[in-house]
Amino acid sequence: YTSAINQLRLQQALQNYHSNRQAVSPVQRVNRSYKDSSLNFLKDYNSTMTDLMQSANTLRDSNASGAANALTVGSSDSSVVTAEERFGSGSSAELALNVVQTAKAQTNQSNGVDALAKGTSGMDFTIRSQSASGGVSYASVRVDARKADGGLRTNQEMLEEAASQINRAKSGVEAGVVVKDGKASLQITGKVTGEGNNFQVSGSMGIAEGAQVTAQAAQNARYTVTQNGSSRNYVSSTNEISLDMGRIKASLKKEGKA
Repeated sequence: YTSAINQLRLQQALQNYHSNRQAVSPVQRVNRSYKDSSLNFLKDYNSTMTDLMQSANTLRDSNASGAANALTVGSSDSSVVTAEERFGSGSSAELALNVVQTAKAQTNQSNGVDALAKGTSGMDFTIRSQSASGGVSYASVRVDARKADGGLRTNQEMLEEAASQINRAKSGVEAGVVVKDGKASLQITGKVTGEGNNFQVSGSMGIAEGAQVTAQAAQNARYTVTQNGSSRNYVSSTNEISLDMGRIKASLKKEGKA
C-alpha cells in the first residue's frame, strides 16, 4: 500500500513538473536528446525508495515469509509436551512447563478369564454415562453364552460381543477386549477426559465381573508455566492447551518438565 502511494506521488510530481515548466536546473542537449538532472534525481530516488520498502517489508509481522516470522516453536522434550505455533508473536520467548498430571478419562476393566474356555453364563448389564455438562447417555449389554446354532461361545467371543454392543450404542463410553497371557478382560473407557465425565456399570456381569469397579478415575490436567521469572498454575479438562497468550498450541503427553 505504501509503495503504491509513493508511486502515485511520484507520478503527480512528474506531471506538475512538466506542466509548470519551471526551470529547476540547466537542460543540456546531448546527441539530439535532452538530459534533465532533476528528473534523473526523481528516478534514482524512486528506485532507492522501492528497494528500501522491499527490505522493510521483510521485517513486517504481516509478511508470512518475513524475518520476524522466521521464529519456530519447539519443545525440549516431545515425550512430555509437543508444541506448534498457532499464530506468530514476532519475538522469542522461553517457557518452562511442569506437567504435574495429564488429563485422563475414566477406565473400568473386568477380571481376566480364560479366553478360550467355553462360557457358562450370560451377561446383562447397563452403563450410565454422565458428562461434565450434565448430559446422560446409556448403553445396554445382553449377551447369551449360547450361539444361535446352540453351541457355546468362548469367553473371548462373549466379551467381544459385549464390547461391540457398547460401541454400537454410541454413548459416552467405548469398549474393547484386552487379551494377555491367555486371559481376556473387558475394558470400558470414557470418550472424554476430565473430572465430571464419568460412568457407572450395574447389572448381571457374568464373566465381565469387575467391570463395575473404577480402575482409573477421570482427572484433569494440572501444570505450571514459568515465563520471565513468574510462575502460574493451571487446570485443564483436556491435554490440548494454549500457551503464550494463545500463540502456542501444546499437547500434554506425560508428567515431566520441558
